Amino acid sequence: MDCREPNRSRESDNRDCSLSRRESTLPQRLSRKRVSPPIPSHRRARVARTKRSCVVLAARDVPGRRILRGYRSAFFGSSSIQPLVSTVIPAHNADKTIDEAIRSVLTQTFLSQEIIVVDDGSVDNTRLSVEAFGDRVTYVGQKQGGAAAARNTGIRVARGEFIAFLDADDVWLPQKLERQLAVMLANPGIGAVQCGARYVDNVLRTLEVRTCVTDGDVLMDTLRFRNLPAFMSALVMRRSCLDRIGPLDSSLEILEDWDMAIKAARFCNLASLADALVLYRVHPGNRSRNVDIHVAPGLSILGRLYADPTIPQRIRGAERQVYGTFYRMLSGGYFRSRRLSPFLRWCALSLLRDPGQAAYMVAYPLRLLRRRMSPGGATPTKHGGR
Repeated sequence: MDCREPNRSRESDNRDCSLSRRESTLPQRLSRKRVSPPIPSHRRARVARTKRSCVVLAARDVPGRRILRGYRSAFFGSSSIQPLVSTVIPAHNADKTIDEAIRSVLTQTFLSQEIIVVDDGSVDNTRLSVEAFGDRVTYVGQKQGGAAAARNTGIRVARGEFIAFLDADDVWLPQKLERQLAVMLANPGIGAVQCGARYVDNVLRTLEVRTCVTDGDVLMDTLRFRNLPAFMSALVMRRSCLDRIGPLDSSLEILEDWDMAIKAARFCNLASLADALVLYRVHPGNRSRNVDIHVAPGLSILGRLYADPTIPQRIRGAERQVYGTFYRMLSGGYFRSRRLSPFLRWCALSLLRDPGQAAYMVAYPLRLLRRRMSPGGATPTKHGGR
């Protein structure tokens, strides 16, 4: 499903995610290294708080970046020291794109990291492509179990205090990790950070740029499929937060990334960097265009959420709108695949749940026409819920 609505998000419902013991002593451990003096107050990150205490990160040079520079110098060229970041790349028959993905991690401006590629039952030359990088990349093979299972395997192997994810056909821009880590080190209450994405074709030509909005109600926007331009490839999360919310749900056939985004918004104070720091490949012929497989996982995710008595009252009060949005997303998928009967069915269910969805539905054909007339044309997504 192609999720086009913008977000207004940068809040979390639970701010209990904190630095792990190792993270909390990071500045002291770096004190023996030569670190630049503190940043003058007029150059510090400007922090604006909305009525829900949403932090808007607007500066390009924040205190965490100075810590990162010292950490990078301390770890450069030393493979025996525990990395700060582990990057997990799930791969299935990805020999045509995995090289670009790995190189984009190796060329990051922040280098204290390990790279773990989990080969999810590939039958092509994915293993040979990965092993060509030698000991700079850890290769893990497993029977095919899906992207969620592959990411969970990578998480178990990872040694870093922060976990980043990258799809095998996506690419990071060089400063992606450094900028996200700077935000998290400067703001200990933030447990996860995503960023915007540049949608590209198979030869990395830009089709569309989707930035992230950094204020608003992060959980509500996530539930309504807003502000998730390329969630898994754009995500960095503290190990402590990942341990709290648990692994990805490998029982879901699809939408496991949406499920993870909801949990991150709920429990990890998910933050967003506006800039598009990920090149996100889109493909017209993959499984996300199979709308049928989205129905059961989506209903399962929402059913579990609303069965939880601890969810915030504002979310419980918006149940009809949340379900109405999901039904509308399904109807849009069936509309694009030209399946009239299920399109009408989910349209009707959406309107019964939330009559407010009517305005969006009426305007949909015009938006679709505009997309088709744009230079990049229509841009289908790889996975649902984005």
